[in-house]
Amino acid sequence: MCMVVFIASRTPLPMVPWSDESPGFNVAPLSEHEEMVRIHLSLPYVCCAGSHTQCGCGFNEGREYFNPEEKTSDNLNSLESSSKLAHFIEVQGVEQIYSCWSCDEGEPKVFERSILAESLTDPTFFFRERELITILRSPA
Repeated sequence: MCMVVFIASRTPLPMVPWSDESPGFNVAPLSEHEEMVRIHLSLPYVCCAGSHTQCGCGFNEGREYFNPEEKTSDNLNSLESSSKLAHFIEVQGVEQIYSCWSCDEGEPKVFERSILAESLTDPTFFFRERELITILRSPA
């Protein structure tokens, strides 16, 4: 089972195709069974964001139980994917994120928090199961 990270916006979001030859951050339309996630998100444009592992699992690799003394390729790949996600969120105006295990899209929300997009790049940040995140904008 995989962690799934959904992103939502007021405007259409561009797709970022997955590449087997160059695995990395990707954005895909919702599959039919993922459509239920809309009950948690109040915005009309919803997509699925993936990491270097194709799914959302890679965003959390080595971060939930972060150890600063362990610099693994998992940590580095996770931070790179998260950095690309944060950049995408800023540029595309993403306002909400919902994370859950695959097939739990219709289950009740458990967590809710508000963060700046740059928080996604903190080595200790990780997506929690069935969590709604509101993206705050930095003052200009």
